[in-house]
Amino acid sequence: MIAPKQVAAPVSDAQGVVASLEREARPLERTDSQSPSKIYPVAKRGLDVFVALVAIPLTAPIVLLCLVASALSTRSWPLLAQTRVGQDGRLFKMYKIRTMRPDVQIPPGSCPKLPDDPRVTRVGRFFRKTSIDELPQLWNVLIGNMTLVGPRPALPEIAALYKPWQYERLAVQQGMTGWWQVMWRSEKPLHEAAEDDIYYVRNRCLKLDVQILWRTVGSVLRGRGAF
Repeated sequence: MIAPKQVAAPVSDAQGVVASLEREARPLERTDSQSPSKIYPVAKRGLDVFVALVAIPLTAPIVLLCLVASALSTRSWPLLAQTRVGQDGRLFKMYKIRTMRPDVQIPPGSCPKLPDDPRVTRVGRFFRKTSIDELPQLWNVLIGNMTLVGPRPALPEIAALYKPWQYERLAVQQGMTGWWQVMWRSEKPLHEAAEDDIYYVRNRCLKLDVQILWRTVGSVLRGRGAF
């Protein structure tokens, strides 16, 4: 396994992180034992497109209502387009509904995701618990820079701090849900999630994808570990 060289960049310098990842990231080599069947990528993409085409029209009224609620509660533009790190280190814009007020600050050095984050509005907390804020990513799935099942795409400043072994999670397309999400959601530290993501990378198949999608429904309905 050959991984991109680790990027050393200041966390505060987002532009520098993006530039560094673009320069340093390169495709990961995979062994035959880790490669899925030849039909798997075609079947996976077919499932992505089918689900996205069905789900986008069905969820559009919900998304529109949530965007209005987000705009009122956060007092800012409700649709976020965040730069994230995709497969092989490629950068793309990931869409989601805003859940935080941008005018509320947390102490420097705090964990980026807190159970009682003061920036998250009451409406935003509901969106997160039900994962409604992630619905706009169905568009990412449809246009092909995300998939339904895969490791969650990291922020560039987080990916810049990866250790060499963690780059294996970038060997596949990043997803809306994944093995870590259905097993732990937010209950497990982010730095430990890479182990679960790599498990998925090495064992991915259509059967596992369907199992993860099914478990995702249960995790969302229970609201376990979401904040």
